[in-house]
Amino acid sequence: MIFAEQYERFIYHFADLAQMLSIEGLIIGALPSLPDGDSEFARLQMESVQWEGLISGVRQRYSGRLIAAIYLESDGLEFPDWLNQVDILYVIYSPALLNDDLTITEIRQQFDAVLTDQVQPLYSRFGKPVILGFGYDSTNPDGSVDLAGQAKAYSAAILSVASQDWMSGFISRGYIPYVELQDTSATIYRKPASEILWFWFHYILNKPPE
Repeated sequence: MIFAEQYERFIYHFADLAQMLSIEGLIIGALPSLPDGDSEFARLQMESVQWEGLISGVRQRYSGRLIAAIYLESDGLEFPDWLNQVDILYVIYSPALLNDDLTITEIRQQFDAVLTDQVQPLYSRFGKPVILGFGYDSTNPDGSVDLAGQAKAYSAAILSVASQDWMSGFISRGYIPYVELQDTSATIYRKPASEILWFWFHYILNKPPE
């Protein structure tokens, strides 16, 4: 129970802070899988949290939207009942590196299958807006920098999300503003993938470029 108590204090602290600063949304939720066999330990720790009571306490402190972060793992999603109590479902998806020989259409087909088979059941069960948090390193399987591969993955992911009328949004994860990194990291700042995101943002939402 020590972890649960510490997590509760942690969340309540940021709920109070978010209320003071008039923050629109507060994210709570699952921990990602950890290396070296620690993922099962992390899962058990999070299961020790009394979510219904925690969310009730957050609601007493914070009037904005409550967002549940859910990591999409290779074996799919688990659907805890407490997701009924939040306002938005934030599904975090970081796919394994893809073969450079794949076309955007082929990659999109893979992403379509993931959304349909693993994420849409989440929307169907809880009826909450679903936002995809997408992260993809700018590297290829041999470890070298691959900016074009990252851009291709972003093109496929955005097209996939935009084709699902039950999806409510798309977020680029790992974004580091102000620092131009032409490396293997997931940030898209000043990388070709940022131009892809800029184009589709304006095209899909019918927003004129500024």
